[in-house]
Amino acid sequence: MREDGPCTERRWFLNSKGVRTPIQFDHPEFAEPQKWCEGRGVDLGCWIRSPQPDTLRVDRDDDVKPDVLADFNATLPFRDGAFDYAWASHTIEHIVDWQRFLAEMFRIARPGGRVILIVPDKRWTSFDPTHVNFWTYETFLATVVPTVPHRLLAEGWSQQNWSFYMVWERSPL
Repeated sequence: MREDGPCTERRWFLNSKGVRTPIQFDHPEFAEPQKWCEGRGVDLGCWIRSPQPDTLRVDRDDDVKPDVLADFNATLPFRDGAFDYAWASHTIEHIVDWQRFLAEMFRIARPGGRVILIVPDKRWTSFDPTHVNFWTYETFLATVVPTVPHRLLAEGWSQQNWSFYMVWERSPL
């Protein structure tokens, strides 16, 4: 992992109880999808985990001290093709207009860049009251993947029976 970038100086944040909490870069759930993170990246919905230390951390919650605050139900504050990869782990299930959010991820990834999602499987995570979308690995493949006009490069379980990942390559303009 590179040691430069916006997260180098701040590898922790104060949680809602004022406790110093480390940002995790090596969580086991990231092992497979993290292999696709090369170059300049953005983490949408960063919370306490990011795929690389130099990833730009974006969240709608100021409590996690992101590099950028953004509304995930609106146009993201970045130019088209600004990043080599756009990453969202455990984010899309919280967003009412997930189609718009996914389109924004592709917009800010450069042509040939990667869009990487980690999504919890509803069979094991449906207890979370903040989730507004619920998918199993199989229903995501059947209902979401066919709506994405970009090439799916990889998919699989990121943590068996807990969450799955999808990696797309953004098509040229």
